[in-house]
Amino acid sequence: MSKDIVRINNHGDEFELVGILARVQIPGWDTGNQFSMVELISPPGSGTPLHRHNRSDQMIFVLEGQIDILADSESFSLVKGESCLIRRGTPHIEVNRSHSESRVITVHSPGFFSEFVRLAGTPFHPGSKVTP
Repeated sequence: MSKDIVRINNHGDEFELVGILARVQIPGWDTGNQFSMVELISPPGSGTPLHRHNRSDQMIFVLEGQIDILADSESFSLVKGESCLIRRGTPHIEVNRSHSESRVITVHSPGFFSEFVRLAGTPFHPGSKVTP
């Protein structure tokens, strides 16, 4: 395979982070830190604290369920097939207020977020449950 194509054949390393399962699909080191891609699986009622990414832009794409975003004093919901871009430095919260699990793909550019997940998260083992 060409050195210009990076094929990821695994399901990614998994970590629990603030009650959310984070599956690193494309780590930043595989892209020269141009971007990283992490799948987030959120049980009902779970969410992130207020935070900001000072060094990266974040794109969110909803695969399943619904996620509510509070960003820059604006609140909105995203459902399956919808996406948004949160520019670097913007304070925001992401929360699953629905009654079912949500799955999103989040892409950060540059790609340092995947390393943050590895450092701040707890390794998740198959068959385990995410702590509410």
